[in-house]
Amino acid sequence: MGDEELWRDAAQEDFEFLYSVLVATRWPGKVYNEAQERERYTKKFNLEGLHVIRHEGQDVGRLRLVLGDDGRMNILNIAGLQILPAFQRRGIGSKILSQVIYDAPGMSADVTLEVKKDNEGAQRLYRAKGFVHIGPDPNCEDAIRMRYFTHKTLPGPGH
Repeated sequence: MGDEELWRDAAQEDFEFLYSVLVATRWPGKVYNEAQERERYTKKFNLEGLHVIRHEGQDVGRLRLVLGDDGRMNILNIAGLQILPAFQRRGIGSKILSQVIYDAPGMSADVTLEVKKDNEGAQRLYRAKGFVHIGPDPNCEDAIRMRYFTHKTLPGPGH
């Protein structure tokens, strides 16, 4: 799309930055057990599909993309998209989504994501980009799943 690097592959040395993004976006102003959460993140830390979001030459967030399938077609799941609060509401998330949507047909993939039920701002952005609600998140009772259909399918005869 544009010339600006929207993200780069994450490296082991990005651990502290990526952890700080999660802390800033998951628990803003909330009490949490830092030692316990750091240990959990350390155990789960995996570079596969993990990216550092960039904006004007700065690292500003994290993005995890996971390519899989749903038994019928490829699915590119946005398994994490967090932007540091100081950089939110600047169109960065919108640019990231646009690029992922742009790239997905080349992988013959629809795009999916999960979002907290109470995160109305994010849901509004996703709907504006063309995502539709497809049901509850089976792994999290307070989240929903959304999907962007890159390959529009028409109903069969009699539907």
